[in-house]
Amino acid sequence: MAQSAIKKVKSPDWIRVSALTPSAVDLDDVSDGYYIERQEYQVHVGLQERYHSSVRVIHDEEGLSSAGQVSVLFDPSYQSILLHDLSITRDGKRIDKTDTKLFKLLATESDLSRAIYNGTYSAYCIIDDLRKGDRINISYTIKGFNPVFDNKFFDYSYLQGYEPIGLLLVNYVVPKSRNLHFSYAGGAEEMQVLKSDQVTSYYYEKNNLLKGTFYDYVPSWYVSVPTVSCSEFSNWQEVAAWATKVNPIPILTSSQSLSVFADELWKKAGGNKVNYFKLVTDFVQNEIRYQGVEMGEFSHRANNPEKVFRQRYGDCKDKSVLLATLLKYKKIDSGLGLVNSYIDHGLKKQIPSPQSFNHMVVWAAVDGRKQWIDATVTQQGGNILYRYFPWYGAALNLSSGNVEDLGADQEAVTHISEVYQMHKDGSATLTVKSDYTSSDAESIRSLFKSNSKSEIQKQYLTYYQNKHKNVTKASNIKFDDDIENNTFVVYEHYNIPQLFEVEEETGKKYINFYSQHTDQYLPAVNTVRSAPIALSFPLKFEHDICIINPDGKQMSSASDTHNEQHESYFYSRFMRNSQDTLKLSYSFYTYKSYIDEEQVPLYVKTFQDRNRFFFSGFYLNDDYSVDIEGSSPTGQSTLYPILLFVLVCVLFTLFVRWYNKQKPRNTVASDGEQVLPPKLGGWLYVLGIVMIINLISSLLSNMLNYVTNYQIWIAYDFMELRHVSPIQWQVLLSLEFVISFFLTFALGYCLYLLYKRRDLFPQTCFYTLLAVAVFDVVSSMNAMYIMPESVKGAQESWNVLTRNIIPTIIWLSYLRQSERVKATFIVPYKNEDQPRQFISTALQHDPSVDQMPEQN
Repeated sequence: MAQSAIKKVKSPDWIRVSALTPSAVDLDDVSDGYYIERQEYQVHVGLQERYHSSVRVIHDEEGLSSAGQVSVLFDPSYQSILLHDLSITRDGKRIDKTDTKLFKLLATESDLSRAIYNGTYSAYCIIDDLRKGDRINISYTIKGFNPVFDNKFFDYSYLQGYEPIGLLLVNYVVPKSRNLHFSYAGGAEEMQVLKSDQVTSYYYEKNNLLKGTFYDYVPSWYVSVPTVSCSEFSNWQEVAAWATKVNPIPILTSSQSLSVFADELWKKAGGNKVNYFKLVTDFVQNEIRYQGVEMGEFSHRANNPEKVFRQRYGDCKDKSVLLATLLKYKKIDSGLGLVNSYIDHGLKKQIPSPQSFNHMVVWAAVDGRKQWIDATVTQQGGNILYRYFPWYGAALNLSSGNVEDLGADQEAVTHISEVYQMHKDGSATLTVKSDYTSSDAESIRSLFKSNSKSEIQKQYLTYYQNKHKNVTKASNIKFDDDIENNTFVVYEHYNIPQLFEVEEETGKKYINFYSQHTDQYLPAVNTVRSAPIALSFPLKFEHDICIINPDGKQMSSASDTHNEQHESYFYSRFMRNSQDTLKLSYSFYTYKSYIDEEQVPLYVKTFQDRNRFFFSGFYLNDDYSVDIEGSSPTGQSTLYPILLFVLVCVLFTLFVRWYNKQKPRNTVASDGEQVLPPKLGGWLYVLGIVMIINLISSLLSNMLNYVTNYQIWIAYDFMELRHVSPIQWQVLLSLEFVISFFLTFALGYCLYLLYKRRDLFPQTCFYTLLAVAVFDVVSSMNAMYIMPESVKGAQESWNVLTRNIIPTIIWLSYLRQSERVKATFIVPYKNEDQPRQFISTALQHDPSVDQMPEQN
C-alpha cells in the first residue's frame, strides 16, 4: 500500500510562485530549535490536489530531532501522495533525500480514543544525517477529495502559527465554472484575486509573520489568530440538502427484523407514542454501543439501520439514523440535525459547510412538544419529553434547512455537603452527601456504571487523603439512583485521626478548609488578556462545609457574606452559625458559556487571590471546639473601621465642646432685638421631622456600609476600580468614612440646637445641609469616575441627586429668609440652660421689651 500510495513526480505547473522574499525570523521567538523559512499551502479545486511545501531551518541542536521527521496524513481509500522534493541544503549544496522507500505507512487512527476507526494513515519518514544550519526542503501533493461531498469543496487555513514564519503563501485555484465563498476571522486580511481565462486564484502571501498569540481557558469557538474559511455551499439549506441526501431516513417494511422489533416495543408501550418514544430512545442510547468505522465516505455517511441493529454498535450518525427510522416507522414526526459540540453559539458565525459540524442528533415532535435527543448519551432518566440535551448552542435542522437556537439545561444542580463532627481528642468524622439532578445525575450515573465500585471508592478516598492526613473510610461508599426522577445521591463516611494543625509562631491549634469543589469550576486566569474565558455551562454548583463542636458546645456568633453577580456568572460565599454548628456555603452558577473580553479584567482582579474566596481557617479552644472570635475565617479583620469610628466620635465631641460656645454669624442668626423665643411651630416641625428621618437613614446606612460590611474596605481586590492605586483607595474611603459620619453626627447636633432654640441653629443647620448636599454630589461623581461598572447609570444617578438637591435648596432658603427662624432661635450659650420662666419673668419687668407676635 505504501508503494502504491506514494509516487515521486515533479512539482505541478499550476502552483503560484511568490514574488516575496522570506524575512529573517527572530530566533528568540523560536521554541523547537528550528524555524519555518517558507511555508506554502495551495489547492487546485478542479484537479482535487492539495500542494504543501516548506523550508525548515535548523538553528539549534534541539531542532535536529523535531525538524528531521516528516509525517503526511491521508486516507488511502481515496487519496494518494505525490512526492516532489525532499532534500537538504548544506553550505549551498543540495543533498537529495527523495526516496519513497524511506517512507513507512503507519495506521494513525486519530479518533481511536472516541472508539472511532477512521482509516487514516501516516506516511512517515526520518531524515538521516542532519546537522545544525541545514535547510530541509519538503514539497508534496495530496491528490483526491472525499467523494461523499459530491464534488463540493470547503476548507480553512490559519494565516499565523505557533512559531514565526519567514514567508507564508496560501492559494486556492478555482475553475471558472465554480464559485467559492470566503469568510474571515481573527483579524484576517481578505484574499487577493487573480483571474485568468480558465481559473480564478484567491491567494494570500506575506513575509515576516510573527508567532500568534494563544490563550488557555478560551472557548473552542474563539479564533485568536487570522483564519480564512471557504466553501462552495452558498447557504445552510444547501448543506442540509446535501446531508439529507447522504443520510436519508429509510422506510421500514414489515418483513425486516428491525420493524419486528419496533412492533414489539409499540406493543409494550401500549400504543402510546410517548411511551414508545422513551422505549426506542433508551434502546438506542444504552444498548447500541458507541463505536464506529468511519473510513472513506463513511466519515459522513451512516450505515444502514438494519446493519446497526444487528451489530449493536455505531457512531453518532448510525445511532441517530437508527433512532429516527424507528420513530418514523410509527408515524412520529422526527428528523435529523447537525451540531458542533465545540463552538456552541458560534455556529451561526461559521461559513455554511459540512466542516461546521462534528456530530449528528435527532429531534422528535411528540404530544405537542419538540424534543432534541442525543443518541450517544447513555443512562438518561426523567420525563422523555424533557430529557436533557447537551449544550450545543445551535443545530442545523435537516428537515427545515434552518439553524435553530437550542436551550440549555437549567435544572441540573450539584450539591455537595461535607459535615465535620469534631471530637474532644482532636479527631473528627466526615460525612459527605452529594446530590445530583438532571444532566449532573446522568453524568455521575454513567461514571458508576462504567467503573467498579471499589475503583470509585479508591478515587474518592484519595481525594480526601490529599486534603487531610491519614484519612480512612468509616464505611463503604453508597449511592441511591432514582432514574425515574433523574436524581443520584452518593454517601461517604470517613475518619480523620487529627483534623487540626499547630501554628509554629503561637502554638495554637487550627483547622483549615478550602472549597476545592468550587474552585475547580473557576478558570485559573491570573493575567488580563484580550480573549474571552470559557466557563462550564450550564452549571449550578453548591458546596456546604459544616463544622460541629464536640459535645454540642454552643458556637459563638458568626456572620460573613460575599456575592459576585455578573452577566456570565454568580458566586456567593456566606458563613452562618446555629447552636453548635458553623456552616460555610459556596455557590457558583453560570449564565453563559464564556466571559466577554471586556469583563476579563474584572474577573482576573476578583479571583486572583483565590484563598480569599475559598479558604477558611479557625483556631481551636482547649476542648477542640471552634474559636470563632479568635479566628479570621476570611483572613481579614474588621478592627480598622471600628477604630476609625471611635476616632470620629472623639473628634466630633471636641468640635462640639468648642463650637457650642461660639456666637452666631449675623448673616444667618437673628438681629439680637428679640429676647423671648416663641414656641416651635409651623414649618420648623416639618424641618425637624425631615432631619430626624435623615439622621436615622444616614446612621443606618453608614453603619451597614462602612462598619459591619468589611468588603468595602477590600473592594480594590475584587472590583473594577479605575484611576486609583490600593493606597489611594484606602485614603479616599477613610476620608469618605470620616466626613460621612461627621455630617451624620452634625445632623444630630442640629436637632439638639433646634430643641434648645439656640442661636447657633440657623447657621449650623444651613451649613450642615449644604455640606451634605455637596458631599453627595462629590462622592457620586467620584464613584462614577473610579468604579463606573459598580454604580448606577449616569442619568439615574443624576435623577437621585436632583431629588435630594432641590429640597435642600428650599430648606436653605427657608433658613435664611424666614422671620420665624430669626425670632425663634435667639438663646445664647450662657442662657441655654436657664429655666424659661426666669427669662419670661425678667422680661415682664423690663418695659423696654415689647412682645413680638408669632410669625411663620
